[in-house]
Amino acid sequence: NAKWKRCRARSGAAYQMDHNGFHGFDHWMRVLHNGPLLAGMDNANIRVVELFCLLHDTQRHNEYRDPSHGRRAARYA
Repeated sequence: NAKWKRCRARSGAAYQMDHNGFHGFDHWMRVLHNGPLLAGMDNANIRVVELFCLLHDTQRHNEYRDPSHGRRAARYA
């Protein structure tokens, strides 16, 4: 789906840290794998969970303590 590909591309472009770092691409793929599994256990909206998986760390400023990254990602979304 073209919209899904654009969302992934934009999320990747928005992420300003090392894509090979702890919160980089591999982390996103683990979250993207596990999120729908958890969503299915709780009847959550899978599309919302998948979008969260891609967006949740896009606005992170560092690998360690960044308590506002979720709020920034919500604004970005």
